[in-house]
Amino acid sequence: MRRLIKNRIISRLWLARIVSVFGDIFFDIFVTWSLYSRFKDLKVIVYALGGSFVLKSLFAVFAGKISDTFSRRKIIIATDLLSAAVAAAFLFFDAAGNGAIPLFVALFIVKTFLGVLFSNAFSSFFADNVPKADFIKAQALISGSVRTINFFGAALAGVLVAVLPLRLAVSLDALTFLFSAAVFYSLRSYMPAEAKGAPRPEAEPSARLSAGLLRDSWAFVDKNILSDRFVLAFCGNVFFLNLVYGYVPNVFPYMLSGNSGYGAAYLGVLRSTIAVGEVLGLGVVGKYGHRVSRCFILGLAGTVISLLLILIPLAPVVTVLVAYFAYGFSDSLTQPYYSHFVSSLPSQIRGRMLGVVDMVVLIAAPIGMVIGEKLCAVSVGTGVVVFALIVASVLTVFVAGKRNRGITAEAG
Repeated sequence: MRRLIKNRIISRLWLARIVSVFGDIFFDIFVTWSLYSRFKDLKVIVYALGGSFVLKSLFAVFAGKISDTFSRRKIIIATDLLSAAVAAAFLFFDAAGNGAIPLFVALFIVKTFLGVLFSNAFSSFFADNVPKADFIKAQALISGSVRTINFFGAALAGVLVAVLPLRLAVSLDALTFLFSAAVFYSLRSYMPAEAKGAPRPEAEPSARLSAGLLRDSWAFVDKNILSDRFVLAFCGNVFFLNLVYGYVPNVFPYMLSGNSGYGAAYLGVLRSTIAVGEVLGLGVVGKYGHRVSRCFILGLAGTVISLLLILIPLAPVVTVLVAYFAYGFSDSLTQPYYSHFVSSLPSQIRGRMLGVVDMVVLIAAPIGMVIGEKLCAVSVGTGVVVFALIVASVLTVFVAGKRNRGITAEAG
């Protein structure tokens, strides 16, 4: 890991990413709390957060096409600058009175699109500029840092929103995006091809944005995904695993916390336990992540075991904590499979491919939430067993596939 951090490009990408993640967390907490404190209606927050899944799934493919059409570094700089402008625009939110809702919706949609575009361009840019031998470990470094920021950053952002004046809070949030933009601007001197103005390779003549974007997107999916069994299998695995992910770590803890008798305190502990498991799992990925198939198989097997642990009736509160720690740890072990897929994609179509994958993930998560709610309404055991069977099925199909055996990334 020290060698990776000493790499100027990786270290700057790492720094820019964690600062921008904190900016996103700060923005989300600031906006949702401002909205709730004004209208005192939780439904407004639910609609906003739920709607973000729909918006992101709609934006994902378009963001991928933009990422493949223009310079990814310049896209990132532009999204950071526009995100800073959107954050600054919320200075007008407090003075908008009854007109606050239309303003909020407009800015929320713009920021959601910018977030999707930034994520797609960053992932593609990162894969373009990090050697394949280092990619999985570098991705583990950034993922672990992001999860740590998610864990501690939300608490810090909540405190800052509570104690800072509106103008200062908005200014601080905008500065995080400006800092990220400055870091990416500074990378120009380390990228001789782009510095000379070399044109980006285009996958097809129709890569420019046009009125036929939807038609072109479908043609792209048909050619590069539906016709490729490996890519199609990857998307299928991601879809079914995110059915589970949509419910188990995001919704299920609320039910378990209510049944425990400890309420919100137990909910906080559960979420922290997942985060700790994820960070420790990514530590293992940093050392052994080049063994892609083995990590993925162990991660899926660990996920099945962690789900079944919830059914053990002895000391259920402690058992659930152990189960969620194991779930977070196991989930991180599946990361190399995704990283290997990303690094294996041709650069000229990487953005659109990731856009399709993001769309699959974002569609699967809310579906999983609905399925989980219906199953657990029957009984907790029913929901747990069905989700465990889904993961076990993905594991069985993966192990049975000859092409999946012994996938490795060259150890750096």
